[in-house]
This record gives sequence, C-alpha cells and structure tokens, in this order.
Amino acid sequence: MLFCLIIFLLTLIGENQVVVTGARAGLMLWFHDVLPLLLPFMLLSNLFVLKIRTEKTGAAYAIPVLFLLGLLCGYPLGAKMASDFTKEGYIKPSTATILLPLCNNISPMFLSGYIGHTVLQDRFPFWFLLVVLYVPYVLVTSIVFLVFHVIKKDKYASAFSKLHPASKEAAITSHLSPPSVHTSKYPQKGVSQQAISMQTNDLLLQSVIQITYVGLYIMICSILFALVCAIPDLPQDVSTVLCGILEITQGSTVLAASAFPLASKTALILACTSFGGISAFLQTLQVTKQSGLSMIYYFVVKCICGCMTGFAMYLLLV
Repeated sequence: MLFCLIIFLLTLIGENQVVVTGARAGLMLWFHDVLPLLLPFMLLSNLFVLKIRTEKTGAAYAIPVLFLLGLLCGYPLGAKMASDFTKEGYIKPSTATILLPLCNNISPMFLSGYIGHTVLQDRFPFWFLLVVLYVPYVLVTSIVFLVFHVIKKDKYASAFSKLHPASKEAAITSHLSPPSVHTSKYPQKGVSQQAISMQTNDLLLQSVIQITYVGLYIMICSILFALVCAIPDLPQDVSTVLCGILEITQGSTVLAASAFPLASKTALILACTSFGGISAFLQTLQVTKQSGLSMIYYFVVKCICGCMTGFAMYLLLV
C-alpha cells in the first residue's frame, strides 16, 4: 500500500499540469453544477430528518421520505438519508442496506437534462430512460427482499421448533406482546425544544460540510480522469470506458464522442449512468460512515444493475 502511494505521489509530481487541469475541471463542475443543485436538497433532507426526529410517529414516515428524497434528489442524498435514519433507529440496518442501491441513484433531473438531452441528444423519451435504469434496481431489490425474508422466516421457524412445548407458548406470548418502552432498541423520538433549536442552527454547517466532501471527491476523480486520458500507451477504447466508470458527468461526454458504434456507446453510457461512477461511490462511502450499512452489497448490486441496464439497452438497439 505504501509503495502504491509513493508511486501515485511521484505520478502527481511528474504530471503536475495534468493534475492542475483535472483539479480545476472537477472544482468548476462542482461549483457550477453540483453546488447550486445539491446544497438546497441537502438542507431539505436535514430538515426532514429533524422533523421526523421530533415526531412521535416519525418512524412511520422514514421509508416513504427515504424513497421520495432518494429517488428525486440523486447521489448522495439517498445514502445520507438511509444513514441518518439508520443511526436514529427509524430503519433497521438490514432494511436500509437492501433499499440503499435503489434509493441512492441518479436523479431524474440529471437523467433528463444532462444524459437524455445533452449526451444522448433526445434520441429516447424520458420515460424510456427511467424504465431502463430503474427496472433492474426494482427487480434486484425485490428478489433480495424475498430471499432475505424467507431466510429470516426459516431461521425463526427452526429455532422455534426446538423449543419445549411450554417454552413455545411463552415465545408466542412474548412475540405477540408489544415491547416495553424501556427495552425497545430504538431511541425515543421526542426531543427537547433546546435540542431542536441547537440542531436547527447546525443544519447549515452540516450541509456545507457534506457538500464540501462531495466537491473533494469530484475533484479527486476528475484528477484521475485527467491522468487516465494522459496515459500515452493506453488504448483509446480502454481509456474511454475507464473515464466513464470514474465519473459519469465528464465520462458520459467522452463516451458520446468516442468511436464506438452507436448501440455500443449508448449502452455504455447508460450502464455507467446506472452504476453511478467511482466518484458517486466515494461520496456514498463518506455519508454512510458508522451507519452499519454494507458497502460491499451496495457496490455489487450497482455493478449488477449497471450491467443489466447496458445489456438490455444494447439488445434493444441492435
């Protein structure tokens, strides 16, 4: 690991002009496009979390709010909401992990305005792009939910069958009776007015810190993007695909301008858009720290759904 870091540092020193160009492009992308669009939604998401925290029935709204903001706002708001609700105890970590790839996805505004209009030149209707990108996530999430609940049910039935008959009756009574307030593993949702005031004053600072982290990861991936494009002996097709995998905003533009056949590059653009790029994955890692959500599961599902989207799009075009 240390050797790799030394090599990377020497590369940055040797290609300092490329690094400066990549960093400038990443920061301009963040400043002009990401900051004005994402910061208001980050403030809104923090307000939603605060509102749910102060409601006694807030847990009932956690999953609907997660779906609403996650699907509408895009990366990394869905992951942030899932992380916040998990830490607050409104959603179980297993449930939030399963929902994470579906809720932390490309926003419809970016899909319609940038991918559909700017990159794909309005060749496909918006509803078609939504179906191609979201159906794989719905299918995979549904299958995982079914498998998870079947396994969970089987484990419960197996443990239950080993109980003594007298213990079975006690287990049934315990299972059906509501949990005590003092033994519930979820925290109380009521918060004092002083705590609410402090949390409200903290919303802006939290949002600014979060959007700054997003900008740093965009800049890092933009530097890697520029370094990949500057590798002299790397085949053009390989560098183009790597750029698409690194960051979808610049990568999709490079893929659209590539020499790939129309069906192939369209499939690659939508596959990389579905995956989200390494930049979005790093942003997701940042906002889900210490939440208990499985990033391995998230990454695997994103890869599977990206491949499904690209393969389906290619079959529809050839």
